[in-house]
Amino acid sequence: MDQQRIAEYAKLIVKMGLRPVPGQEVMIMAGLDQIEFVRMVVEMCYQEGASKVQVDWQDMPLAKLAQIYQT
Repeated sequence: MDQQRIAEYAKLIVKMGLRPVPGQEVMIMAGLDQIEFVRMVVEMCYQEGASKVQVDWQDMPLAKLAQIYQT
């Protein structure tokens, strides 16, 4: 996907999905394979007035290992 299309998708997620109001805190859960995209989403949240955006990074291979060895 080209950068313009990715930016448009990030904008759609923020404006139609997250819809932060000024002063609101936003929590995003994302995989480590989407760092650049998540940065775009975070920046757009701040542009929309979010007071704080926190990202909870998930690494699926590590989560899978935990499931295997915790049984």
